[in-house]
Amino acid sequence: LAERQKAAQPEPVSTGSKRVRVTGNIS
Repeated sequence: LAERQKAAQPEPVSTGSKRVRVTGNIS
C-alpha cells in the first residue's frame, strides 16, 4: 500500500479522481 500511496503523491492534484481511486483504501 505504501508504494501505491507514494506513487499517487507525485501526481498533480488536478487528477483528484485518479488520486482518490488509488488511495481508495484511505477513503
